[in-house]
Amino acid sequence: MTDEVWEEFDVSDELIKRFNAWQSQVKVGTLEEMIKREQALLTGWRIDRYAGGLAQRGFFANVDKDMPVAQQDAWKAIYARRSAESAAAAQGQPLPTYTEAQEKEYQLNVQIVGGQEKVDNIRLEKAFDPPLDQVQLLGAAAEFRHDYLKEWGILDDWKIGSTIIDMLVGGTVYAINEEDEAEEYNYLYDNGTARYKEMFSAPNKVRQGQEDLVALFDDQVHDSRAWFMNTSGIGPREPFTDYFRIRLVHFDNESNKQLSLVATAGRVIGIGIAVASIGLSIKKRDPRMLLALPLMNVARPILTGKVGLPEISAFDPLTGIAIPMLDNLDSLRTFTKAPGDLVAKVAALPPLKPLTEANANTPALQKILVAHQALEAVEAARKKDVGALAGMLANAANEEDKPSGWLDLVADQASNLKSSEKNV
Repeated sequence: MTDEVWEEFDVSDELIKRFNAWQSQVKVGTLEEMIKREQALLTGWRIDRYAGGLAQRGFFANVDKDMPVAQQDAWKAIYARRSAESAAAAQGQPLPTYTEAQEKEYQLNVQIVGGQEKVDNIRLEKAFDPPLDQVQLLGAAAEFRHDYLKEWGILDDWKIGSTIIDMLVGGTVYAINEEDEAEEYNYLYDNGTARYKEMFSAPNKVRQGQEDLVALFDDQVHDSRAWFMNTSGIGPREPFTDYFRIRLVHFDNESNKQLSLVATAGRVIGIGIAVASIGLSIKKRDPRMLLALPLMNVARPILTGKVGLPEISAFDPLTGIAIPMLDNLDSLRTFTKAPGDLVAKVAALPPLKPLTEANANTPALQKILVAHQALEAVEAARKKDVGALAGMLANAANEEDKPSGWLDLVADQASNLKSSEKNV
């Protein structure tokens, strides 16, 4: 083995000692049981380090500093320019041209991020995600403290979250039962508190014999939840998530949680048309209102009773207009630990038809259709795709199958496009 390969796999004696300290407390069980137990252990560590005041804990001083805002802005501009050039080259289109001022700004951005060599090594396959370890950990710590100490104040019975799904990417989206979420909070709160008392004798004071285990979490374990819950790469945060959730174990047709199917194979359950992307607004009971716990500062009784399916509504991301949802599909949205059965049922349904003049049979759908047609025309003009633009104009000239007032709708939607989208 060469020295270079040896260095790639070499670890310090200190890390070996810390890992063995963790391994010595592990208990054998099913995958689901082991995950729950390890999450309780990590919750115990978070109780001291997060709820106890992250900025005051010694290990936080070693966390990498956040990327300065000026560098973030420079990288965003560089990624946008390089992505546009890459897309043009892939489509056989001429590369974008730049004014002298734009080129000067680009060169300044290159210097801000550290030079041309760094720019040449970027990977356009991944979205730009600036290193923000400190702000993400501080945000995670504040949220954990908020939930662990139950600093909830007056709660609404319902939580509403919105997300945009790219149907062309594929994949499957599920909703999770609020009753299960409440039970998970109870489990992690109680067992995490017990593990905290095993590791710490007082705030920021590690019990004798637990030093190596705590140091492993302090210095080696990466808290990926802090990234998922606070990163800007996928929006402000993941919807309907927090630190008091058991990890989902999902394989083949089985799951450790009750799941309700929301979208799969390019189809959103309840939507009767095929779309490239769709916005979903999901309204569900707040699991904190179902907890069998004394809720601090809550001036209403704890809710009880069976939780129904989450209320899901859809909207077009371009216009924000609501898309009609079909009724009587509860059999496809029921909660189950065998979600693969529902996915198979949906896969057997007839394929959906895209939105066209023929099935845009409501004013809302007509507005959505013409908005997307206007945007397609703008994109075709920007790319100088004469053939596509001519086809759209020829199709538009045939008014026989257009809804009444469709030209006014197109003009209205086109006027609402951003100025950058109209500069072709």
